[in-house]
Amino acid sequence: YGTKSEYGANGSKGPCGYLWRKYLDIEEYRTNNGFGTKSVCTLSYPLMRLAELYLIRAEANIEWAGGDLGVAKADIETIRSRAHMPGLSENLSRDGLRSALRYERMVELCNEGFRWFDIRRWKIGAETTKVYGLTITPQNDGSFSYMRSVIQQRGWEDRMNFYPIADAELFKNHNLVQNDGWK
Repeated sequence: YGTKSEYGANGSKGPCGYLWRKYLDIEEYRTNNGFGTKSVCTLSYPLMRLAELYLIRAEANIEWAGGDLGVAKADIETIRSRAHMPGLSENLSRDGLRSALRYERMVELCNEGFRWFDIRRWKIGAETTKVYGLTITPQNDGSFSYMRSVIQQRGWEDRMNFYPIADAELFKNHNLVQNDGWK
């Protein structure tokens, strides 16, 4: 629907049809015929969601040596079943559950500000340096083809897993040692 450069609510228009709906007050959009600079959203933004708590408990059970992998699997499946997603494979190892948990956190908590901290906590920054975009190519018949492609490759160093300790704090407490890579 619409032209290829035009966007509409809930993915009704636009080149790919995917637009954010999370925490969107659709009634405000309908009432004001769109969002403007004077729009005032009355939606409450949650500080913590139950899905996040399930995923925190699942991660604790996976990463702790004495953790219950059955509980971790059940927690992940609880989140997946709410979204009508299929269950996990029967006999997943600790590594398989870790992979499932990381994927679930990425998609369930998308655009909620958790991903940066997850990447640093798991120390997987070097694996996540590609930024993807949508390449739109006009075809001879007047249509367009859409392809996901890498638009930027960012750098990552191991030192980025930890923040540097401020010089003022190092001067106050001589027992502190600067994190590796930050001199």
